[in-house]
Amino acid sequence: MEFRSLWTSDDDAAVERFRRALEQDDLAESLLAIEGASEERRAGAHALLDAWSDEVRPRLCQADPALAAFALRDVIAERHHLSGCRGPYERPENSALTHVLEVRQGLPLLVSAVWMEIGRRADFPVEGIGLPGHFVVRVGSGPGAQLVDAFAGGRAISEGDCHCLAAIACRGQQPWSPHWLDPVSLPSLCERALRNLLTAWLKTPQPAALYRGLRFLQVLRPGCAELLYHRARLATEVGAWWEASTLFAELLERFPESRRCALAERELRRLQVSGLNTLN
Repeated sequence: MEFRSLWTSDDDAAVERFRRALEQDDLAESLLAIEGASEERRAGAHALLDAWSDEVRPRLCQADPALAAFALRDVIAERHHLSGCRGPYERPENSALTHVLEVRQGLPLLVSAVWMEIGRRADFPVEGIGLPGHFVVRVGSGPGAQLVDAFAGGRAISEGDCHCLAAIACRGQQPWSPHWLDPVSLPSLCERALRNLLTAWLKTPQPAALYRGLRFLQVLRPGCAELLYHRARLATEVGAWWEASTLFAELLERFPESRRCALAERELRRLQVSGLNTLN
């Protein structure tokens, strides 16, 4: 496989859209960029989100959080049947916003993201809450804010329920942390979405998809030597010799103290000695 099969001009454009979306704190566009959605599919997703937010907006005006959560559930889960995926949990499409909107099911993070985005468009606060192993939302702010499990069809939950969900995910190995109820930032949400995708792609495996996911993740973590190393290793494994050499050299230059440097130096020397980096 040549490098052009790992990374394309469309991927370049998607990364730039991703950077802009992060700068503008645009959740929907960030997820659509990660997905690599076409202009047509992006427009369709925005139109659907706008339509759903138009339906719920009149019912959110000055509503208290409990009533707002009920209105959002009625529109999103009851009327439009969006809830958690019922098929194979880790399929990559369950993390693709356009697919989730089309089939009306997806991973907890993506279903929660739809709630968050509709809340934003309807001018009502809906925050993402990244529990260990699960993702929920908080509707409203202040003492009356309502926690909701969007994946479970918009079921209202308590802080105690969140404790139980976290304990199950952690298998009792970690004590409860109050910070788990803090709202998740857009970069953190996107990183979680990308790691879900990487987990799914590792099971396939799909080298181009893996490389793409690592590249997007590096936008969020530009100072991470591990990501650069894994991109270089993946390029080596699929025969993208020139790209692998470039990435190993970048790792040595930018992260001379990294524990991966010795391995990177060895790999780079092997590529240079064999002359394989000229084959691309």
